[in-house]
Amino acid sequence: MAGVRSPRLRTCLVYVANRSRIWKETPLNSTLHRSTVPRIIFAVLIPSLSGLILIHKTPVPGIAQTNNERQLENKLPKHLPIKAKIRSEKENAFKDLNNDRWYRDLEIEVKNTGERPIFSIVLILELPEIQPGGRGLVFDIRYGDHSIFDSSKGMATPGDIPINPGETHVFKISETEASAWDHGSKSWPKPTKVVLQFEQLSFGDGTGFWGTAGAPWPNKTNRKPNLGARSRLTNRIVHLTIQV
Repeated sequence: MAGVRSPRLRTCLVYVANRSRIWKETPLNSTLHRSTVPRIIFAVLIPSLSGLILIHKTPVPGIAQTNNERQLENKLPKHLPIKAKIRSEKENAFKDLNNDRWYRDLEIEVKNTGERPIFSIVLILELPEIQPGGRGLVFDIRYGDHSIFDSSKGMATPGDIPINPGETHVFKISETEASAWDHGSKSWPKPTKVVLQFEQLSFGDGTGFWGTAGAPWPNKTNRKPNLGARSRLTNRIVHLTIQV
């Protein structure tokens, strides 16, 4: 047979060549000999495959670093009147997996983006990779003295200082919980992920939000939620000190 016309072969050649932008989609030469076809396929495919190999090995910006840095996953509900981020001066120290003091370096800026003063905030830093007793280990970070669920029922007193609209407060892990981590972390893996979650917020007038979904308070039932489902570091350290 003097020549070859194979729709399948033509499709393969045009596809590969188009990917490398060196081939125009034209009919194959009717005089193309069988012995010439393998050489064309080889000449076109090899540079293209080499490019694919190089592309595969080239790191994608922002992805290659994921496995080399500690990550903060922000799960604060979007409708809440607060925005949170790691303080820029402390971000590198927190992300450094070789930094054994990451929990002491971590500082989170929380800005009041609403129109009302905020008298109390409780946030949770969960370590999902560490599960003592089968429950997630957490840090509590908080502002203010009066929760919407304590005896004050979220009512501010004259001496309480709010986070006013537009103002920012820097949250840090308390010394009590940092010390708890100092003692307990020797038997735990290094966390590579920290999840920031919401627990409650008070406007100082008996209203606010609560729970990981940021539900408004008071609600129709006024039933106090169960906020003790997660393991607290302070509870864990009591157990450790008894053992020592």
